[in-house]
Amino acid sequence: MKTLCKVQRSAVFFAVLGCYWASAQDLKKRANEEIVTPREISNDLRDIGSADTSSSSSKGKGGKGGSSSSKSKSGKGGKGKGSSKSIKSSKSGSKEKSKSCKKSKGKGSASDKPSKGKGGKGKGESSKSSSKSGKGGSYSSSASKSGIGKGKGGGSFKSSTGCLDDEPSTAPSTSPSMPPTVSSAPSEFPSSTPVGVPTPAGTSPPSHTCGVDPLTRRDMIFNILAPVVTPAAEINDVGSSANLAFEWLVEDDGYFICPDDPKLIQRYVMGKIYFQMNGDDWLQCSRPSTSNDPTPTCDVPQNQGYEGVEWLDAGNECDWAFVKCDSNKCITHIEVDENLVTGTLVNEIDWLKDLQVYTMDGDPNQIAGTIPTQFGNLTDLRILDLDENALTGTIPEEIYSTSAELEELDFDSNQLTGTISTLIGGLT
Repeated sequence: MKTLCKVQRSAVFFAVLGCYWASAQDLKKRANEEIVTPREISNDLRDIGSADTSSSSSKGKGGKGGSSSSKSKSGKGGKGKGSSKSIKSSKSGSKEKSKSCKKSKGKGSASDKPSKGKGGKGKGESSKSSSKSGKGGSYSSSASKSGIGKGKGGGSFKSSTGCLDDEPSTAPSTSPSMPPTVSSAPSEFPSSTPVGVPTPAGTSPPSHTCGVDPLTRRDMIFNILAPVVTPAAEINDVGSSANLAFEWLVEDDGYFICPDDPKLIQRYVMGKIYFQMNGDDWLQCSRPSTSNDPTPTCDVPQNQGYEGVEWLDAGNECDWAFVKCDSNKCITHIEVDENLVTGTLVNEIDWLKDLQVYTMDGDPNQIAGTIPTQFGNLTDLRILDLDENALTGTIPEEIYSTSAELEELDFDSNQLTGTISTLIGGLT
């Protein structure tokens, strides 16, 4: 028994001596290849001497001899075979699986400080240890730090209390759990059609008050007035009373009368009276938009039935001041006395077929020109009062012959000439 113990002790002694020798060679090699501090060498030797050892054999092409250590450092390995003793948890740079642990490859590791070195190629087996690769096999300790090895055969080592079970592959041990997802399209897709579709313009024809477009309406009104009511040349004479009345009727009049309105001619004639007799200069009831009075008014005598709005108003012409109409909206009275009425009398007066009273007398009225023969066509005319004006010429005989209802003719204080017709005796 004692002999056996001695033999075992001798084996341990030689094993430890072998470790010292391998470590010394390793340290010498490291000193040549890299800077190793004295403290690191001292710590390595101290660890080797104090460690409990367990024997393991390894074979490999990467070392010339065996080695054992408690902390791993990487060195340059050569080709050869050797045995190594290791302490506690082991990681080997060999390619084959040990009896109790996984064979590992690494790029050199160190437990205390990272080191750079070239790991050797080899096969080996190790017991519980953290390994160092050297010229021979490997040695390791329980606590190790990974370093970066240069060369072939180096592996990466992790601190562990146990052994690795499977042989590592040359590729990364695991693939990413999930490949990164790259969205090829936005998360929210646009709708196939816009949210709101604009209504196309011009889908339906515009509506017109009279059922026709403005140009057609203009042409239709012109054709009604010319040449029956007023000669076309006169309407087309820009600036003339006929032209001004026509343009107002088709362009400016807010009443917007239609061509088929039976009162179209009546409204045109009233407009022509205004323009031909200089309505913008009247003392009362001229059109505000064109009046020469900066503050035009429309004050007419009360309780005589001539109250109303200014002329050319957008309302019906029967609502204008100085005008009266019957129940059919036909004008029966026009009385614009003492209102600075000038210009001349209109020839279209007989188109007001229901006219009964026409008076434009008194100062400051100054109506010039002659008395139109068309007054003789007004069969319902009862009163024609044009005194205190500037009329010239003769009194038309037509007035005596056709106006069976005529009651009063007042032409005094004018500049009339000629003789009074004998037809006056037929008046009742």
